[in-house]
Amino acid sequence: MAITYHGTQVLICVGVFTVLTTVVLGLRLWAIHVLKKRLHLHDIFVSIAYISTCILSGLTCHAAAHGLGKHTRDLSATESAIQHQFIISGAVTSITSTVGCKLSILALYSTLFQASRLMRILIWLSTALVTAYFIVFLCLFLTQCQPLSHYWNPTSPGSCRFFKTEELLLTGFNILIDTLIALLPAPTIWTLQMSIRNKWMVSSMFYMGLLIVALMAWRLKITYDTYTTSDWSYAFALAVLLMLLELWLSIIIVSIPSLVPLVRHFIEPRSGYRVSPMLRQAQYMFSHRSMRRRPLPDDDWDMDEILPRTNASENVDSSAGGNLDSPSVSVNKVHVDGVQMKLGGSGVASSSHASSTLN
Repeated sequence: MAITYHGTQVLICVGVFTVLTTVVLGLRLWAIHVLKKRLHLHDIFVSIAYISTCILSGLTCHAAAHGLGKHTRDLSATESAIQHQFIISGAVTSITSTVGCKLSILALYSTLFQASRLMRILIWLSTALVTAYFIVFLCLFLTQCQPLSHYWNPTSPGSCRFFKTEELLLTGFNILIDTLIALLPAPTIWTLQMSIRNKWMVSSMFYMGLLIVALMAWRLKITYDTYTTSDWSYAFALAVLLMLLELWLSIIIVSIPSLVPLVRHFIEPRSGYRVSPMLRQAQYMFSHRSMRRRPLPDDDWDMDEILPRTNASENVDSSAGGNLDSPSVSVNKVHVDGVQMKLGGSGVASSSHASSTLN
């Protein structure tokens, strides 16, 4: 069971990135604990993606020990069967992981952009699209052959569909959906009352998903080459590595917003270094469910810089606790940290617990 050169490279990457994603997810869960927050849907989805990716990493190690990266002519019958088993099991675990990451970021969007009705509708439509994508392709993979074992045991009675078409469609839909998800919050972010530089900073956290899209485009070409060459097992190692890189980087990228409050609460006080106002404003956006709130520091924050504008407006009821110049004015309503706030002119009126909005 000699491991090939390409198999060794894959194993090294599996070890390095498994440790890295474990550390990132551990920091995310630790931040939830120390900031006295509760687990949310986006935390659960990314945990599912991590578990599925770990299973895929284990399957990859098994495949690497049994001929992954070998020339097809050098594969034994047993190794060929193991590689074909890995193709099916890898497809199922990879689609579970990538859908977990997609649903995680969509769940995060749903808590960050509650004030925009259009955004909520787009998030629900995207969630329905991702769910349909998962169900359709999972069923296609599990019915690839009749019976399924015929895929790795072609001498047994049965038949199979051509796997190349499904794999290329899967990657193509992945590129489309991930592009839509990365660009989805852009219109809302660019209506926030903050400087252009800060808008770019916050947007960049979501635009990092486009790095995954670039990797997918590369893998699309490699996958096509893998299924059009007679030496498929030799080319398959690179396709597997790119697939794993997509999943590892996806878990890291969707965890970055959850780590921003951790930087503000622990790294800044202990290092004595004050992070930039951009990071503080990003933390304000991403600490929407923190249970340890304190009053917003006037010297640190510009409310005109961090409160989003919405197109919805209504009259303020004088019994709502508002303290504006007139009892009936046009106001904008936003949700920050789970608190409904009303903004009218230059004054701010909030519910009785709005003074303790930020961690």
